[in-house]
Amino acid sequence: MAHAEGLITVKPKQMDRYELIALCKMARVPYKKWRNRDSHSAQANVMMAGLLLESGCEFNIRTEPGNWCTDESTIWVEIFYDNWEDGEQWHTHYIPTAKRLTEANGEDWY
Repeated sequence: MAHAEGLITVKPKQMDRYELIALCKMARVPYKKWRNRDSHSAQANVMMAGLLLESGCEFNIRTEPGNWCTDESTIWVEIFYDNWEDGEQWHTHYIPTAKRLTEANGEDWY
């Protein structure tokens, strides 16, 4: 993992738990900077992903072509946990890439 002002520069497929957690933390955007009607859900999604990863939940980064495939702006992560509604199963979350966060320049990345 290489850092340049908090920037993570590794390929998503090679990212480990701690690199994903770092991206989740960097993805936090203050409420006053939210600019999209879906900013709330995007922030909730990425913060939940970070908490689940910090808690030690099993995860896989989606790299297979198709829906919800990791690309240069979004890392799609499947995380195994019990949400108390559907039981233990895989749940899909998304995390913005370092490139996307850099382009947002501290503003709403969603």
